[in-house]
Amino acid sequence: MSLEIADNRMVRFSYTMTTEAGELIESAEDPLEYLHGVTPLMPTLAAALVGHQAGDHFLLDLPPEEAYGPRRGPGPSPVPRTAFPPDAELLPGMAFTAQGPSGQPMRLFVASLDEEQVWVDQEHPLVGQTLRFQVQVVEVREATADEIAAQTRGGCCGGGGCGSHDEDGDDDHECCGGGHCGDKGNKGDDHECCGGGHCG
Repeated sequence: MSLEIADNRMVRFSYTMTTEAGELIESAEDPLEYLHGVTPLMPTLAAALVGHQAGDHFLLDLPPEEAYGPRRGPGPSPVPRTAFPPDAELLPGMAFTAQGPSGQPMRLFVASLDEEQVWVDQEHPLVGQTLRFQVQVVEVREATADEIAAQTRGGCCGGGGCGSHDEDGDDDHECCGGGHCGDKGNKGDDHECCGGGHCG
């Protein structure tokens, strides 16, 4: 009898994440592994996985409120291209840190750019967007005592976080299984995890 996804079971799954319009954000070609109920995962995705067995496929749509949140700021603002180092490789979606009005560090994202101006935004590129996951469950098995101990010490089974964010809209390196949410194909943000990647 096949095991169902539940707490303290190791799960391997693959997924494709797109916008509601069908734009590819991230695709996990190799199955990702995590410990259910222990490895941090976007709550809505974790809840959707419960009860599924190996071989199951399902579609999950996450509205902005359950992904990167609704847009709250004024939107992108122009900055002269000369304000950046001449050799800086700037790409839409990438993140960088700038100095705020009071000298505090401020994380910004490149929204778009041309030869003269760079449009920057304080909000993540996926803010305000509905995210669509196509998920395939590959394997479900009981976790070993060593695997449970490793995860409860804060280790990652294989990656970062599935787009989860805290109350101020940041998604600080939660673990899920691999990848970078919002990096537009590795061209963007260096720590926005969605299906895994950089664990904090």
